[in-house]
Amino acid sequence: MDYNKPPLSTDQHIELLQKRALIINDIERAKRYLRYIGYYRLSAYFIPYQHVKDEFNPGVTFDDVLALYIFDRKLRNHVMDAVERVEVAIRAVISNYMSQMFGSRWFLDPAHFQENKNHTDFIDVVNSALNQNKSNTFIKHYFEKYEKNSMPPCWMIMETLTLGSISKSFSGLRAKYKRAICKDLGLEYKVFEEFLRSLTVTRNKCAHHARFWNAKATHMPKEKTIEEVLNIPSRSTTFTQLSIIQFFICQITSNSSWASRLDHLIKNETPQKYINMCIDKMGFPDNWQTHKLWHIHTP
Repeated sequence: MDYNKPPLSTDQHIELLQKRALIINDIERAKRYLRYIGYYRLSAYFIPYQHVKDEFNPGVTFDDVLALYIFDRKLRNHVMDAVERVEVAIRAVISNYMSQMFGSRWFLDPAHFQENKNHTDFIDVVNSALNQNKSNTFIKHYFEKYEKNSMPPCWMIMETLTLGSISKSFSGLRAKYKRAICKDLGLEYKVFEEFLRSLTVTRNKCAHHARFWNAKATHMPKEKTIEEVLNIPSRSTTFTQLSIIQFFICQITSNSSWASRLDHLIKNETPQKYINMCIDKMGFPDNWQTHKLWHIHTP
């Protein structure tokens, strides 16, 4: 069917929300948030407060909706704080092993890849990344000082690749190299590939400001992988995504406060009237803080 909904002004959106029984105590404040967040983006946070479509539950206020939106933003920022550490670690372990074993330009040799196509795809990704990052100081300096037609060393190349590109490139390496690289991360390489794909989706969702707190996870690892490695039920929930991140954090550091800060965020930044609803929709089990995976770094 054709889309024929007309655009509405901020005043019209306010009227519509009030018609749907949302309590708005400060009209001008609500207008300001609608103007700079956007009705459409904020509307995703209406749904948990509606048992009937387009009708808010009794007593729900604009501040309740806004609190959920702000919590989701803070949760995404918290996730990105961990993903940065994990992504840097993954770049390092791959670069360190392959360059120390085969030299700084190991990736030029197709023999290190499962198939010629894997090698060709990686070189294409590298050329594209170098072109996009040619104004970066370290890339610019390399080509000014060294041969213009030579590839930079692996450790420079890795700094230009996205997590998604690294994930695909790792999958294309020969199994014996993947197995050796994953020893540092305490994983079988096939499990690492599953976790890395899932982590990439989570990272992109948070980096692009998509709703995260109760969004269904995609590209999830196999049920058996989640249950055996993480020792939690296999569910496509926010909790599972957070557990994958926590697993990586536990492998790369012995003194992280990320889990305890997550606990603090949930206890103090969720809409307090609806905290149980929020925890349930994110898939957190009862007493999750005592689970072995989380308890390690939670005081």
